[in-house]
Amino acid sequence: MKKHWVFCRLRSITRKKLDKLLSSRELSAALENDGYIIHQSNIAKMERCVQYLYPHIPEVLFKGLGHTQIDKLLAIRNNAEEVWAAHQFDTDINFESLWSENLSKFNEATPFQAKEFQSELITAMVEALDGKVSLKHFIWILT
Repeated sequence: MKKHWVFCRLRSITRKKLDKLLSSRELSAALENDGYIIHQSNIAKMERCVQYLYPHIPEVLFKGLGHTQIDKLLAIRNNAEEVWAAHQFDTDINFESLWSENLSKFNEATPFQAKEFQSELITAMVEALDGKVSLKHFIWILT
């Protein structure tokens, strides 16, 4: 997680220096010009980690959640959000609320288990849609 914060600091410095917000690709090129070689895909993943994971599981991240688990969580989020958008019937619940509420429950989990979180998220999604989409359907799509 410390690398992610260093990256955020580099992004801030580069933004001030160039007076504009850069895309991941542009930021990668700008950092490379300054001697920091960070691939665009790594920048995008770090941004997603800080945006989607850190607010909900900071303790888990600072304890050293590995890149494999981070990749898995980001994939779960991406897939679940797509499924939610495709099946969002008449409900006032938005995906961000579901994500936040369920991931935050795992902030103290040691060791963090992505499969356990995924199961909780799927259950919450089914409940939020009042059973209009079956648990089996979500499990099939999200696993």
